[in-house]
Amino acid sequence: MARHWRHEWSQFWPFHWRRRKTIIELPENERIDLEKLVERERTGQESLPNQRDVRRILASVAPFELERLQAFQALAWLMKPFLWPVQWRIRFFVVLSFALTLAGKLLTVLAPVALKRVIDALASPSSATQSASVRTAVTYTVLYATSRFGVQLLNDGQRYAWLTVSQAATRAIALTTFTHLHALSVDFHWQRRTGEVIRVMDRGVASLGEVLSVFVFTLLPTAVELLLVLWVFFAMGSLWIAFTVLASVLIYGLYSKQVTEWRTVHRKQYNERDNAAEARMVDSLLNYETVKLFTAEAREVNRYAEAYMALQESERTLQATLGLLNSGQSVIISLGVGISMVMATRRVASGEMSAGDLVMVNAYILQLYQPLRWLGSAYRQIMKALTDLDKLSKLLAVEPTVRDLPGAPALRCTHGQVEFRNVTFRYESLQTGGGAPEPTKSPSPAAASGVHELCFTIQPRRVVAVVGPSGAGKTTIIRLLLRLIEPESGAIYIDGQDYYPSTAAECAPGDWRRCARPGSLQRDDCIQYRLWGGSFRRNAESH
Repeated sequence: MARHWRHEWSQFWPFHWRRRKTIIELPENERIDLEKLVERERTGQESLPNQRDVRRILASVAPFELERLQAFQALAWLMKPFLWPVQWRIRFFVVLSFALTLAGKLLTVLAPVALKRVIDALASPSSATQSASVRTAVTYTVLYATSRFGVQLLNDGQRYAWLTVSQAATRAIALTTFTHLHALSVDFHWQRRTGEVIRVMDRGVASLGEVLSVFVFTLLPTAVELLLVLWVFFAMGSLWIAFTVLASVLIYGLYSKQVTEWRTVHRKQYNERDNAAEARMVDSLLNYETVKLFTAEAREVNRYAEAYMALQESERTLQATLGLLNSGQSVIISLGVGISMVMATRRVASGEMSAGDLVMVNAYILQLYQPLRWLGSAYRQIMKALTDLDKLSKLLAVEPTVRDLPGAPALRCTHGQVEFRNVTFRYESLQTGGGAPEPTKSPSPAAASGVHELCFTIQPRRVVAVVGPSGAGKTTIIRLLLRLIEPESGAIYIDGQDYYPSTAAECAPGDWRRCARPGSLQRDDCIQYRLWGGSFRRNAESH
């Protein structure tokens, strides 16, 4: 077990030096390649869409910079690989889920028919057929109860079948985002906006699952049921009732859309303030020693209190607009039910419909409006998901400053000779991309200077110590050697090969960091402590 975790750790801490020994190379059969791991999962037992496709699709979703129609087209494009994945096992669950949805709605439409038969049988005026009418009423009552139970059973089966599809989708987005964050350059992580990044990632991953669930469990079933109910009303000859129901549904949807879009502005403000409050809390706790050093506890508490009060103010505004939305929806539903029932009652009075037909129409309308009450909530969830996916797409659009050149050759590491030739680097040259926030603090004491025209050579099987005061560039040398940063000028050679034109993504023998594995014990032990979950002694013994 210890051996397994040691090689697992090599993905994140790839250097390991042994005193006065040549560089040890990890055996070929024990190397770990994340891209190949993802590909195996994609083509194996479970479906996992290609990460490049997911990043490309997410980067195209910018709903508040595009027209609304284009935003929904981008959302549909995003959902397509998850609604019809490559792996046939997941496709089976998609088809099964849709089939169960259709079967459930068919039973939902048949249930009021059974209820109509019960009422008509009991309302029979002939006393001679009273016994037969009671038997008929009991039979259809059992069928009505059975259909209601079957609807619930099919809905539960649909949710279970769809869970496999939803898990594959959210896992793909989560893994893509996490891989992208590890692929970003060190200057992005120096910004220390950890709380905000985690919040954006969590919301973006959850939003995709919400959109898929809304589509499968709310929009699709409601549309199928509406078509079936309208077909029944047309078959009964109740054209005006069908028209009233359709008009009320359209007005309900239009009203929900307009008010929800107006509420989206307040939702965005709430999300921004929520992110700000979370970021202030996390960043303050991560910099606990700095806060204590400058006795800034009271200031940090006040800053967090201000952010939290602003968040609660946005929450009150959001709740007030929600009340307005729900009130308007209730008025539309009540008018639709009232007008439809008045027309049905007049047809019963004129002899065109039976009492059972009146009960059936009422059951259909109430049954249709029940999921319709969630239509506004579904639209809100979709718009919220678009907002969250917008932030996630911007995060995934951030490009690393350290990247491989097209067609870069693989680095061949044989002996391990290291040579710096006129290497110059300044921290001011680091640029953040993709609209990322500006750094909140200097990455190191060397931020003002870095290194300038540095030249030295390290022969294989030698131990070299670099000493100097704070800001002399000791840590910068390690970062340059690990290719966490790139020099402005000069070159670094590994066994006579220029390090930076070579690819940094190849597994050994292509990647110096993975094939060489020189050891590094950071002076700031909190990094290893968080990754290992152990003490300094345990970290030291591990090397």
